[in-house]
Amino acid sequence: MRRVRCTSRRWVLVADGDHWIIAPFKPSKTLENLRAHPFAAASHTDDVRVFAGCVTGRKDWPLTPTTKIKGGRLATCLSHWELKVDDIVEDDLRPRFRCKIVHQENHGPWRFPAAPRPPCWTRGAAARLRCCRLKGREQSEVSPIAISKTAAPRERKRGAG
Repeated sequence: MRRVRCTSRRWVLVADGDHWIIAPFKPSKTLENLRAHPFAAASHTDDVRVFAGCVTGRKDWPLTPTTKIKGGRLATCLSHWELKVDDIVEDDLRPRFRCKIVHQENHGPWRFPAAPRPPCWTRGAAARLRCCRLKGREQSEVSPIAISKTAAPRERKRGAG
């Protein structure tokens, strides 16, 4: 298995042959939702505001209805997968939901040169914010500096989050 993407601090999506494993922590809203509705959507984005939101806790992103399953995907995603849970491997900490892709769509081209960069930038920014908090500086003081030095026009427009 290899970790492919993490869109939340509460769960990961992992490749496992023909299946994708969603492994949410107990307790979590993702776990409750998957038990009640055994479908999921995985949005693929190059919008660094979404990556930054994973670190800062922002959760209110515009959604668009999915095509084949009842649910939503990021409105600005470049592609998405719709997944159906095939089976569940119970675990005390992180149950594993084995899913199959039932639908996938492309919505636009990738706009940054290398996919791993935004998560790296986000992790770096998060580490700098933690350091600044230790020094007694608030995020509101640091964010404008970080945005002015690293953000693309799209991120500058909305304050990167």
